[in-house]
Amino acid sequence: MIKTLFTISFILLSISSAIAQNGIVRSYYSKGIIQSEISYIDEILDGTSFRYYQNGNLMEEKNYEKGKQKGWVREYYENGLVKTEYYIDDGIIDGIYKSFYHSGSLKELRNYSFGKLVSRSEFANDPGYVPSINEFKGTKKQYELRMKRESFLCDIDICAEPIGGLDAVQRLIAYPEHARLYGLEGSVLLTATVDREGNVLKTEIVRGIGLGCDEAAEEAVKKVRFLPGINKEVPVHSQVTFRVEFRLSGAAKLAAVDYKKLNGNEPAITESSDNNNGLQAEKPIKNFECDADICPEPVGGLKSIIDKIRIPEKFRPSDPRAHVKISAQIDEYGNVLNTDVLEGINATINNAAEMAILETEFKPALKNGKAADASVIIIVPLIKD
Repeated sequence: MIKTLFTISFILLSISSAIAQNGIVRSYYSKGIIQSEISYIDEILDGTSFRYYQNGNLMEEKNYEKGKQKGWVREYYENGLVKTEYYIDDGIIDGIYKSFYHSGSLKELRNYSFGKLVSRSEFANDPGYVPSINEFKGTKKQYELRMKRESFLCDIDICAEPIGGLDAVQRLIAYPEHARLYGLEGSVLLTATVDREGNVLKTEIVRGIGLGCDEAAEEAVKKVRFLPGINKEVPVHSQVTFRVEFRLSGAAKLAAVDYKKLNGNEPAITESSDNNNGLQAEKPIKNFECDADICPEPVGGLKSIIDKIRIPEKFRPSDPRAHVKISAQIDEYGNVLNTDVLEGINATINNAAEMAILETEFKPALKNGKAADASVIIIVPLIKD
């Protein structure tokens, strides 16, 4: 009997250990505050790993491929500004290395060629430098946004999920030539059917962006191993819906051709901000409540938030009065630090509305005539076509 119990315990421990080293392994500070997220495939570091400050902002992000560092390495100050940024290829630093002062101004610039330092320049701190909103890349907003982008939708207890997280899919994306040429970016929403062993049997596009991106997303997903979905503690055949991102690097954006100037027409894109998502605003509403003299305001108005909402057809609300009421914390630079749903419809729509707010650029609140941190309550109307 004792031997049997020992054997069962050993097997359970082995299974637990194997599961822990496939996927994202998280550690926490006290009170459940995220400390780190480490990505493994077959017990080897693979994918993007993150470390966080106790205030929720990013401390460091690194990329691994089959146990070796490969990709961008970024370290951040506690305020969310980048501290250092450089590229690693096969464990060796290559290309431009940048370091910044706490204020965000450039401190040092180095150029490496396969690990060898080619040139180096140092810069004096600029006391008058004011960082733009986009420079606060390590704020808690980025964590919240990534978590919402990487959310998996399913109708079972635990959704099927790619081993190594969505990074495992993103690394396999072959950016279509025409999409790159026209500078097309966006999210492809798709559903994958995954069997009990974690194999992808088929995929279906829920909402695409065209120019070959939909097919590229499906191709990448089919190449990835999944942790199977779990229902009542048993692996099951299931469907899971999630987003695959298409984002161009700065250089690729600059190289993209303006299609209108080239052909006089827009490329055929199946999704746009012109309400192809089935959601639209009636008229900009003024229910922005806050604790400041002048509330934070989304650049482009409320419509700029609504245009970013992407949800599958089956999850759309039927009530024309449907809305989501969200509380958001916005800092003096217009960064959305975090969000909380006060009144919602369902998890999918609530998540989509939160993500839209997190993706939106805001004009900061004003207190006594100066930009200031503020809490704001936003009512986002959802109207079906």
